Amino acid sequence: MGCYTRCKSCNANLYISQQKETFPLSFYLTCNICFRQNTYLNHELTEERHDYQCSFCKNQFFIKRSPPLSVSCPHCRSNIYINYDGTITLILQGTLPDKSKGTVGGLLGGAAVGAIFGPEGAIIGGILGALLGSQSTSKEAIYNDAV
Repeated sequence: MGCYTRCKSCNANLYISQQKETFPLSFYLTCNICFRQNTYLNHELTEERHDYQCSFCKNQFFIKRSPPLSVSCPHCRSNIYINYDGTITLILQGTLPDKSKGTVGGLLGGAAVGAIFGPEGAIIGGILGALLGSQSTSKEAIYNDAV
């Protein structure tokens, strides 16, 4: 998978087949829409990624490589094979993550912030904190095969 950035002249997406780490700190690109050449910095590139959901723990993860490849879910460590067409096959189930840690931490944090605003604020803050603390975030998959 490559990366992309936006043209500084016409704002069109510029797709590049090379990976971000192969580019120098600064470089020139010519837009294939407006044909203007601009200077870009490496940190202005965004890596392409593909998002998936683990069929075991139901959490989100992403990859920055092209399939097919073998990965582990960053949440439950299940072994997953991603096929050429993007479909996933669960090879070996991992261990379900303990979501109570995020919920309790969010609940306590929300309650502490809410306590500043009185009893009603503590209740509302606690509920919001618990909801936000229990949300899982998408993490990059653990690659099992050699690069």
